[in-house]
Amino acid sequence: MRFFCCVCFLITLLLVNKKDFHMQILETIVPVFLLIGLGVILRKKNLLTASGVSSLKKLLINVLLPVTAFNVLINGTITRESFLLIAVMIVILFAAWGIGHVYRPFFDKKIRGYIPLIMTTFEGGMIGWSLVSIIVGTQNLFLVIPMDVINGVFGFTFFAANLKILAGSRMTRRETVKSVLGNPLIIAVVLGFAGSAFHLGTRINNSAFAGTYNRCILYLTGPLSPLMLICIGFGLTFNRETFFTGLKVTVLRYVTVGVLTAAALFFLYRIHTPSPVLLVALLTYFSVPTSFLLQMYTDDKDVTEFTSSVLSLEIIASLLIFSILSVLVQTGVFGCIAG
Repeated sequence: MRFFCCVCFLITLLLVNKKDFHMQILETIVPVFLLIGLGVILRKKNLLTASGVSSLKKLLINVLLPVTAFNVLINGTITRESFLLIAVMIVILFAAWGIGHVYRPFFDKKIRGYIPLIMTTFEGGMIGWSLVSIIVGTQNLFLVIPMDVINGVFGFTFFAANLKILAGSRMTRRETVKSVLGNPLIIAVVLGFAGSAFHLGTRINNSAFAGTYNRCILYLTGPLSPLMLICIGFGLTFNRETFFTGLKVTVLRYVTVGVLTAAALFFLYRIHTPSPVLLVALLTYFSVPTSFLLQMYTDDKDVTEFTSSVLSLEIIASLLIFSILSVLVQTGVFGCIAG
């Protein structure tokens, strides 16, 4: 908690000293840290319980995220760039997992099996979408959703199956299929892609019901980012015994993903120069933590404390990167970006 408060204070102090020009940066960064800090305070004061956060997450995952995905997709257009990003995502997911095996011998036997999994996947839904929306605008969220769909399928199949094996059980083929096909977000994405193919967004916007539809979407998607950030703040925990191990894993994760992201961008620039908006969206997305599924399949106290420390540290790291990117966007380093 003290570490988090110090980070918030230093960032705010740094930006306030730069006066007017950086007020735009403050408008982007401060609300994010404020809501996450609120989540921490609500947990400390017992004003929000674990069961309450669990219910909020169910609302986010089963209602608000699917609605957001559907609306963004029907108003977007699948391009050659979308397929390139899907291919890049597949390579990064398996490459990061493979590289993670190299790090296994440097960790205790009890947590060794989790290291390759921590290196791969990205928590798009619960944090990535929110940060991308804040920094480049919800209208540009479509840029990362197609590749995040692949990340999601990977998470609910390969990633989850390996977690269950580590926990001492196996995911049957039926369970795997059910976890993907029965997932509201996956269903919304499939319907969204179908709607995009038939220009459903344009049809709705040109209809007499456009106002009603857009107002409903606004009510359903407006609370998405604030609730996500509060839930993230609630889950921030640091255990002294696992802190340094978690820090080592976090550093390895960001070095690995950083190298793979740089290689992916080099590949993309050789084929087609990404727009400034896409570049910022990708850098933001690839900075988010590993999937929050990491904690779902184990009751082992030591493993749970370890994964909690790792996820908390990765969240802090992703927020610092987000803050840096926000500053760079506002200073015009990436060119003109309308968020």
